[in-house]
Amino acid sequence: MDSFQTQQTRGFQIDEAYLLDQPASFITPVLYTYFDKDAVKTFEDTIENIKKVLAEKDLEIGFCHGDFHNHHMHIHHNKLKIFGFDRSAVGYRAYDIAVSWWNLITNYKNDEKRCWEAFMQGYLNERDLKKDDFGVLPFLITARRIWLIGTMLENEDVWGRNWINKQALELFLLQVKTDHVTGN
Repeated sequence: MDSFQTQQTRGFQIDEAYLLDQPASFITPVLYTYFDKDAVKTFEDTIENIKKVLAEKDLEIGFCHGDFHNHHMHIHHNKLKIFGFDRSAVGYRAYDIAVSWWNLITNYKNDEKRCWEAFMQGYLNERDLKKDDFGVLPFLITARRIWLIGTMLENEDVWGRNWINKQALELFLLQVKTDHVTGN
């Protein structure tokens, strides 16, 4: 994607506002429904911590798919085809890598290590990944979790509200709180 250029403009960039601030505006009121102000404060502190880490790093910016995982990939005649570019924009290049890792953690826990190693080997055969970009991957996984829940709340007419309950939100808060601490 280094040489990709377009005349089209997007209404967003894959940055702190898109990944954290906008989703938090939908998440925070819902959290207040189920939890006390201390839980919400912990969530808000986590967001501020992620923003601080991202700001301190020299991250590569460029065109990103924005939703890069196996559900947007297809192998046809032994060639990998990528589709689903509705979330694509200029942003943190490491975000695409983090989304792929998040998908493995979330959906393929038993195969995570093997698939992650294969993914990174393939990626590094094609292009380098700077230390700062690699170092923020756990933080961008947390950002992905926040973005996804925020997007689901923003689009509740599509996703419904049945999934919004204390148990689901407790799991979300636990994941958000511990992702970057444990480095997954």
